[in-house]
Amino acid sequence: MNHRQKLYATAAIALLASGCAATHREVPAPDLVIAPTPLEGAAGEFLSPYNRSGELAPWAMVAIETGLASEVEDDLELEQRGVIDSTVRAFSRTFGDDPRINEAVVEAAGGWDEIRAGTDQSFVEAVDLSTFLYANYSLDPDYRSALAVVFDLFPEVRSTYAGAVRRAATQSAAPAVGSSGP
Repeated sequence: MNHRQKLYATAAIALLASGCAATHREVPAPDLVIAPTPLEGAAGEFLSPYNRSGELAPWAMVAIETGLASEVEDDLELEQRGVIDSTVRAFSRTFGDDPRINEAVVEAAGGWDEIRAGTDQSFVEAVDLSTFLYANYSLDPDYRSALAVVFDLFPEVRSTYAGAVRRAATQSAAPAVGSSGP
């Protein structure tokens, strides 16, 4: 990368970071997020690591057991604690993705044919998968590991996740029991 390209990349990151800071939204509680409806099977490009039963898909369990996704989990923890900004993490991951990680996760899970065969819900858009997973599974003990596998398989989900969750449509919290409501 020459000097001019570095300058443009730095300017782009600064613009995005300042734009994101100006429009920063709090992360909604998962139970208030309106989850998109998945497609049945593996018809969509972005495959859910969870089956309709709420259990991890077999391919996701195998990929998690390999331990290949731990670096992403560490980044998620740092972001949630506010140590790193999601924009910085998204840029570093988008430009720093190593296709060997993707290949290793696919191979560990049995290959794309096995992954698709073991998937019973999917999405056309990365933001929909992100929102769906957050709303339905973010409190699951295996969620961070499952999300790390998804990030490795689908880098577009990794780069859109934080924004998708922050911009997710939400429902109003139910009035407390005994309150008269609005």
